[in-house]
Amino acid sequence: MAAGQEHTLVVRPDGTVWATGSNAYGQLGDGTYTDRTNFIQVQGVTHVIAVAAGLSHSLALRADGTVWAWGANYAGQLGDGSGTDSPVPLQIPGLSAVTAIGAGAEHSLVARSDGSLWAWGANGDGQVGNGSTTTRTTPVRVGASLGTLVALAAGSSHSLALRADGTVLAWGAGSSGQLGNGSTARRLVPTVVPGLSGVVALSAGDSHSLALMSNGTVRAWGNNAYGQLGDGTTTNRLSPVTLPTQSGFVAVCAGLSSSLAVRADGTLWAWGSNAYGQLGDGTRLDRFVPTQVGGVGQGRMVAMGSTHSIALLASGVVYAWGGNFLGQLGDGSTNDRATPGLTTIRSGWSVLAGGNAESLWLRPDGTLWVAGENRYGQLGDGTTNDHPTPIQLQGLSNVVDVDAGDFNSVAVLADGTVWHWGYSVGTTPKKVDGLSNVVAISMGVWDALALKGDGTVWTWTPVNATPPSQVMGLTGVVSLATTYLHSLALRGDGTVWAWGQNSYGQLGDGTTTSRSVPAQVAGLTNIIAVSAGVGYSLALRGDGTVWAWGDNSLGQLGDGTGITRYLPVQVANLTGVVSLASGGWHSLALRDDGSVWAWGYNQAGRLGDGTGSTRYTPVRLSLSNIVAIGSGTYHSLAQSADGTLWSWGGNISGQLGNGAADQRITPYKLAGMSHVVDVAGGFQASMALRSDGTVWAWGNVGYTQRTPEQVSGLTQIIAIASGNYHFMALRSDGTVWTWGFSNSSGQLGDGTTSSRFTPLQVPGLTQVAAISAGAEHSLAVRSDGSVWAWGYNGSGQLGDGTTTNRLRPFQIKGLEGIGSVVAGNYHSVALGLDGRVWVWGNNDQGQQGTGQSGSAILVPAPLATPTGVVEVASGGEHLLARRWDGSLWAWGGNGDGQLGTGSSAYVSPPTLVMNSVKSMGAGRWFSFAVRFDGTLWAWGDNDYGQLGDSSTTSRSVPVQVAGQSAVVHVAGGYGHTLFQWSDGSLWSSGSNSSGELGDGSPPANQYIPVQVLVP
Repeated sequence: MAAGQEHTLVVRPDGTVWATGSNAYGQLGDGTYTDRTNFIQVQGVTHVIAVAAGLSHSLALRADGTVWAWGANYAGQLGDGSGTDSPVPLQIPGLSAVTAIGAGAEHSLVARSDGSLWAWGANGDGQVGNGSTTTRTTPVRVGASLGTLVALAAGSSHSLALRADGTVLAWGAGSSGQLGNGSTARRLVPTVVPGLSGVVALSAGDSHSLALMSNGTVRAWGNNAYGQLGDGTTTNRLSPVTLPTQSGFVAVCAGLSSSLAVRADGTLWAWGSNAYGQLGDGTRLDRFVPTQVGGVGQGRMVAMGSTHSIALLASGVVYAWGGNFLGQLGDGSTNDRATPGLTTIRSGWSVLAGGNAESLWLRPDGTLWVAGENRYGQLGDGTTNDHPTPIQLQGLSNVVDVDAGDFNSVAVLADGTVWHWGYSVGTTPKKVDGLSNVVAISMGVWDALALKGDGTVWTWTPVNATPPSQVMGLTGVVSLATTYLHSLALRGDGTVWAWGQNSYGQLGDGTTTSRSVPAQVAGLTNIIAVSAGVGYSLALRGDGTVWAWGDNSLGQLGDGTGITRYLPVQVANLTGVVSLASGGWHSLALRDDGSVWAWGYNQAGRLGDGTGSTRYTPVRLSLSNIVAIGSGTYHSLAQSADGTLWSWGGNISGQLGNGAADQRITPYKLAGMSHVVDVAGGFQASMALRSDGTVWAWGNVGYTQRTPEQVSGLTQIIAIASGNYHFMALRSDGTVWTWGFSNSSGQLGDGTTSSRFTPLQVPGLTQVAAISAGAEHSLAVRSDGSVWAWGYNGSGQLGDGTTTNRLRPFQIKGLEGIGSVVAGNYHSVALGLDGRVWVWGNNDQGQQGTGQSGSAILVPAPLATPTGVVEVASGGEHLLARRWDGSLWAWGGNGDGQLGTGSSAYVSPPTLVMNSVKSMGAGRWFSFAVRFDGTLWAWGDNDYGQLGDSSTTSRSVPVQVAGQSAVVHVAGGYGHTLFQWSDGSLWSSGSNSSGELGDGSPPANQYIPVQVLVP
C-alpha cells in the first residue's frame, strides 16, 4: 500500500494495482484525469509486488524487476525524460533488476540488485543525491558504493536508504533536522545517520523521519511542530530520539506531519497532526505521544498521505480515515472520517469463475477451490467425482487468474506459466508448453486465450496437442473474453476487437459474417471491460454504462426488446457499473454501490430474482455490499465485501457449492467462507468476531447451539472475550458489553448478580481499548492506560488488596501505561507499553512468576523477567509471554505439560520454551505457538484431541500440528481449540459435547481441525 498527498494505491494479491482519490495529474493510472471515490484498477500493469506514491505521481515495481510510473511529471519524477504527465503507467527506460522503490513529493528512488542506487526528479535540495541541485528527468546513479540497500523512503525534499547491515543513509534537505546528523544543513550526497543501527524499516514524512528498530522500538527525528516525533514535545530533533514507554512495534509509516505504527498485538497507534482526523482516535486534536487508533485491531500494514491514513488488517480488508475531500479514502464518498471505516477494496476471493456446471474460486493467497461437475476431470483433483462442496485444488499455488469452460479449466501462475486440465488433458493440471509471461486467461467451450505481458494474445485448444499460436493483428491488449465460438479483446486505447462466429452479430461489426482475424467493434470507445456470452457480447464504458450486441432472443442484451443487434446498443437503465459477467444467455452487472443487477434467460433461477421469468431489462437482486461477480452457463456467483460467497441458479452437479443438488432462485450464502478476525473460547462455548463487526456464538451459550448464530444487538465490535459462562464485547466507540448465563459474582459488571442472555453496556466504563475475561472475573484497559476490574475476587484477582467481589468496574491502583490484559481462571496479567508484565491473584501453581507458590498476591506486582514482552496469554493456571525477539516464555501450572518443558512440575519464575514465535494462544491446560515460518506447534492436555494432531496423546514438549500452515490466531477453551486462518476461515478441534466446534455435527470429538460453519 502507499498513500500520496491526496491519492491511495493498493496492490491486490493477484498483482493488480488499484487506486482512488485525486487524479488531477493522472496519478490513478486509469487513463483519465477524473477523481475517484472508489478504487479503480490501474491500467496496463500486472504482477506488481510494491508501490510508492509521491505528491501526485505513482510508482510500481513488477516481479520482473522493471519499474513503471504514472501521474505528474513536471519535475521529471516519472523518469522518462519527457516532462509530460501520463494517466497510464509507463515503463521507466533503462531500469532492470530493481529490488526497492521510493517516492518523494516530486522525486523518485530505486535500488537495484547489484547494490546501485538510482534517482530522478526534483533536486532543489539535493534529494536526488548525485552531488548537485539540478533536476533530473531520467534516472541517474547515486554514489559509487553504498552497500546493499534493502529499503528506500523519501519525504518532500529528503531521502533515506536502509542498508542490509541496519544502518541508514540520508541526504537532501535538512532544515528541520530530518537527516538526523545533528545539524540543519542539507546534504547533496548520501551520508550515514550517526549512532543509528539495528534498523529494520524506514519511513519519511514531509520533513520528519522514522526508523523501526529490531527491538520493536521506534526512533524519530526532524520536524516536530505537531508532535509527529511522538516524544511528548513539539521540539524539532536533529538526531534520532526513541519514543518513550513504547515498544513492540512491527510496522511504521510517516505522513505529512503525522505518524502511524502497528504493534505486534495488531493494535494501531498514531501521533502528530490530526486536523483531518488522520490519527483515527475520534478527535481532531494533535497528539504528542502515540495514541491508540479506535475501532480496528489485527493490523498488518499501514500507510499515510498528507491528511489520511490506511490500514490493512489480517482479514484482508482495508480501513481508511482522515481527509477525504477528493475521495482518497476510497469509501465511495468525499466525507472526512475521524475514525476508521471500511473502503471499497478487499482481498477476499480474487476471481470467481463458472463453467458449464462447475465453479472455481481463486483466493488472494493464490489457492484455488473447486466444486460441481467433474465428469471430464475439469475440477483437477485427480478424479472424475463431482464435488457438491468446495475443495482446495492440490498441486497448484500462487495462482493469479483462472477460468472454466464447458469441459476444461485453465489457470495462470504468478511466474507467468499456464496450466490446464479436463477433457482430453487429464484430471490433474498440466503445464501448457510454449507460453510464458502470461498475465490473464479466458476459456471458451473448446478454445482458450492467453494474454501476455507484452499485450499480445495467444490461443490454443486444450483437447488437442497443437502448440499455442499468436492471434495476429492484436497488440496492446489489456483484457480478454471468450466463450462459445467467439472471442473479444480490449486494447489499452479503449477499443474492442472481436473474431470468431458471427451468426447473431456477436462480433459487433454490423454483419453476420464470421471472422478468423480480429476486427474492431464499431462505435465503441473508452471501454474498460468486456464479457462474452453464448452468441452475444457485453462491454463496460469508463462512464459506467453497459453496451451489448448479438443474440437477444432471451433478453440477454437488456435493452428492453428481444431484437438481435448487430451493432452495440446501451443496456437500459443501468449506470455506475464497475464489473460485468455473462453466462449462458444471462447477464450480470455490479454497480459501484455494491448492488447486483441481472437480465436475460432465467431458467433454473440463474438471475436470482426469486422467479423463473425471463427479464428483458436489468432487475436488482436482494444483495448488497458485493465486490465481485461471476457466472457459469446455468448459475451465478457473487462475493460480499466481508468475503462471504453467494451462489444461485442451476445446481445439478453441485456447482453452487452448498452440499446439495437443488437449484436456488435467490442468492444462497455459502457456509464456512466468511472472514473471521478474532476468536474466543469459553468453558464449552466459542465466539467469533467477523470483519463486519458482528459477533457469533455457539456451544454452551445457556443452551446447546451446534452452529454459530449471530449475537443480537451487537454491531461495530472490535474485540471479544469469553469466561466460563460469561461473554464480553468491545465496541469501536470504546464501550463494553456483557452477557451470560452466570453472574453470581458480578462478572457482568452491571451492579447485579442476575444473569442475562442479551448484551447490555457495562455502565460507567468508556474509552476502553482492550478486554479480557477470566473464569468469573472481567478486566478492561482504557485508552489512558488504566486497568479496571470486576467480578469474583476470591484469590485477589481484581488487584484491589482484598478478596471481596465487585459488582461494578473499579480502577486498579498502581497500574498505568498498560496496553493489554489477560485473565486466567483466578489470576490476572497486565502488559505495559514498556514491555513489562504485571501479575496478581492466585499463586498456588507459581502463576506469579516469583519462583515460589503459595499465598495469593492481592495487588499487581511486576515480573523481573522476561522484559520487552509484546504479547501475553493465559490458560487456567499457566501463563505465556512472547518477547519482541520471538522468544516464548512460560510459567505456572504444568500438570498436563502445558508449559512445554518436558515435565509436569510447575515452573516459577518464567522459563524459555522456544524461539522464532510470531503469535501464541492458550486453552485451559494446553498451549499453542505459530512460528515465523508459518508452522503451528502445540503442547499440553490432549484428552479431547484439542491439540489437533490427530491423537489424544498429551504432549509435554511442543509438537508440530500438520496441515495448519495458514493459522494466524489460536484460542482455546476447556477442551476445544479454535484456529483462525489467514484467509478468514475458522477451524476447530477437540471436545464437541455442547457443539462448541461449530461444525453442526453430533457431539463427537474431533482430533484434527474441522471447519466451523460460520454463515
